[in-house]
Amino acid sequence: MMVGLLNHRDFGIDPDRAFDRFDMFKFRLYVRNVYSLPRDITIPYRTDPHLDKKPRLMLILRSTSRKFLNQEEVVDIITNNGFEVLQVEPKKSDNLTELSKLVDSCDVLMGIHGAGLTNMVFLRTNAVMIQVIPLGGSHMNNAAHGYYDRPAQEMKLRTLDYTITAEESSLLDKYGWDHPAVKDPEAVAETGWQDRQKYYWLEQDVRLNVTSFEPVLVKALELLKG
Repeated sequence: MMVGLLNHRDFGIDPDRAFDRFDMFKFRLYVRNVYSLPRDITIPYRTDPHLDKKPRLMLILRSTSRKFLNQEEVVDIITNNGFEVLQVEPKKSDNLTELSKLVDSCDVLMGIHGAGLTNMVFLRTNAVMIQVIPLGGSHMNNAAHGYYDRPAQEMKLRTLDYTITAEESSLLDKYGWDHPAVKDPEAVAETGWQDRQKYYWLEQDVRLNVTSFEPVLVKALELLKG
């Protein structure tokens, strides 16, 4: 939602230009207050005295583009690394109060680059956001950082990224190694937004290499325990 006549940047607030130096951290606390979530408490994993408690990870799913093609394999590797997994596909018809409480119960929010990651606003301070970045060169990496990593960090969340290789992109299956969208994303980016959107946002799915991705889960667990 955008309210007012001016905005600072996508999903961001510049405290130097905001009333009373309002920033993204205060915005997250404000959102939590609106949805009657605990205002400033530790992540759920730290609230349970039982040593055998597993941290909870919400896996954001997509049904159109940028979806996991090996979803079961992804869930298995997350589970095998000591997490309880909640698989959620946010929809416009969802009850946001219920969804906010579900996200609040999680220690980690994970998903492929996309709007579902904005549900990070319901996480607690020091929770972890894992973003899987599709193929797309520096333009995709810049979007991933600007739209989600930077806001998350400003909201005092921890962020971890995993950038896929061409072998993990459905574009390789569809077009082959010789197509510019696969072998030279930077050249495609220079042709303009229409081509970038077509290949990397609308046509691309992800077959995650779970072996390569596993160290990200190990690091997430270290952050939660540290």
